Amino acid sequence: MSRPEPYSACWTLADHVDRAATLWPDTDALVFGGVRRTFEQFADATFEFARALAALGVEAGDTVGVLLPVGIPALTALYGAARLGAIGVPLDPSLRSAQLRDVARHADLKVLIAGTDLKMPDAPQLEHVVRPGTDLRALAAETPSAVVRRAQRAVAVSDTGLIVYAPADSLRGCRLGNEGLIRAARIFAEQRFPLEAGDRIFNPLPLAGLGALQPFNGCLAVGATFVGMPRFDAAEAARLLVAERCTLAFPAIDSLWAAILDESDVEALSEVWLVAVDGSPELLRATAERTPEATQVSMYGSTEAGGIISLGQLDDSLELRLSSVGRPFHGIQLKILDLETGAELPPGQTGQIAVKGWTLFEGYHKDSDRHVDPDGYLHTADVGSLDGTGRLFLGDVAFVS
Repeated sequence: MSRPEPYSACWTLADHVDRAATLWPDTDALVFGGVRRTFEQFADATFEFARALAALGVEAGDTVGVLLPVGIPALTALYGAARLGAIGVPLDPSLRSAQLRDVARHADLKVLIAGTDLKMPDAPQLEHVVRPGTDLRALAAETPSAVVRRAQRAVAVSDTGLIVYAPADSLRGCRLGNEGLIRAARIFAEQRFPLEAGDRIFNPLPLAGLGALQPFNGCLAVGATFVGMPRFDAAEAARLLVAERCTLAFPAIDSLWAAILDESDVEALSEVWLVAVDGSPELLRATAERTPEATQVSMYGSTEAGGIISLGQLDDSLELRLSSVGRPFHGIQLKILDLETGAELPPGQTGQIAVKGWTLFEGYHKDSDRHVDPDGYLHTADVGSLDGTGRLFLGDVAFVS
């Protein structure tokens, strides 16, 4: 009897790329600005990038900053670093020089992949800045392929895969493990925001956070195509949705989706059957009414929680999908705490949202505090309530810790 892989099954980020290349080698993995890469081409590119990084002395545990515009080169660099057991640090290209210096120091960057010909930031551990025009092929040629293969075999799912600094002006880098990144992406793509091989998901979000990286990992899990944008433009987004025949959309932010619909012939978006977007109930209701044939769901998550951990139920009524962000992923537990006493509240009462489970980050970089209570719950900066079925409803006011 054939059985699907259990949802607890996971692997490393590098093995995730290779698995997709084996299962769907000739399928488009990525489309950005008219440039396409199949899963096999993407895997090959990450392998060659890993060889180049190894030639620069990058080893397991080193941090590699990626300061590139949203696109295929940035993803290639992040997943190339993962093959060596190095930790990718996706950075917002709009960072000012002082911010970049601070992050480079805090993250102990060994190598920085830069999209502009900037000067090397003043950071003690930084040994190389890979600038535009660097001959990566020549660097890769200095490293035997066996070096990368040995390094990749040594990476454990318990190892840190990424450090994500969010928001950009914060020096709180969230350490995210391979296990949480892969398991969350699998449940997202295989079950909660269901993707299949051949689906094409539109996502206009930046790569410096999990709003794009989690859906892309979901595409790798099931063989779907990720359609991204180097920079957001509502008219171009509307064109892409039609031209690339996207079946799902993940604009995430209500104002982005509304702007796209303002530029669209809504009838031309008939192939889009599922949309994930969050925001004000009024705007969500307005956008849902403009695309009645598409199921619109809301969501909840955070970088500390490992990305998206809750999505609206597809078979719920529209009103419930707009008001609730659904139930948490399998194995994730939520509870609501009194804002003053910290006591757990019963269903229907509003308080601080606390999260427990395998999806949680490993902690902030260079911060020894576990940031969870004795029962293993992370106390978030959000408020909400649970109903009797476990659905989460977000409050209107953030809790300030």
